[in-house]
Amino acid sequence: MKLKLTSDNSILVFAYKSSPSSNGGHYLQKIGADGSLQYPSFINIGFKLQCLVREPLPNPDEELPPPDTLCFISCSPNPFNPRVNIAFSIPSQGKTKLGVYDLRGRKIRVLVDEGLPAAEYRVSWDGKDDAGRDSASGVYFLKLENGGLSSKRKITLLK
Repeated sequence: MKLKLTSDNSILVFAYKSSPSSNGGHYLQKIGADGSLQYPSFINIGFKLQCLVREPLPNPDEELPPPDTLCFISCSPNPFNPRVNIAFSIPSQGKTKLGVYDLRGRKIRVLVDEGLPAAEYRVSWDGKDDAGRDSASGVYFLKLENGGLSSKRKITLLK
């Protein structure tokens, strides 16, 4: 896979691979403008990636492959009032749950609880619990589950 990193005045292209070992390392190798490799081997970039965001393909008839990782793409605005928009991706078709929990781990609201195909999704939370009552200002956690994997994200409701 190739990654393109951009800044105000330059574009860098890297070959990317993840380690098959349990340490989950990620490695980059710089590719020059002429397509040549700039370093003799991959270098460990020293951190775990939570999600790779892909650019849209130039051909609109060509579909993106399904996402290969369970992750939150964005939660915005954060802090929020009265609504937060949540974007996430799931890596495999199957039972998917997305819930909102308070700091004590109590379920506040279930946003998604159904079988979904691998894809990117967007939902919103209006700050209400499952009974339709307004939730108090504070910190909440989103918990996303699919195929035995889970991911969490902290959000803050301010009134």
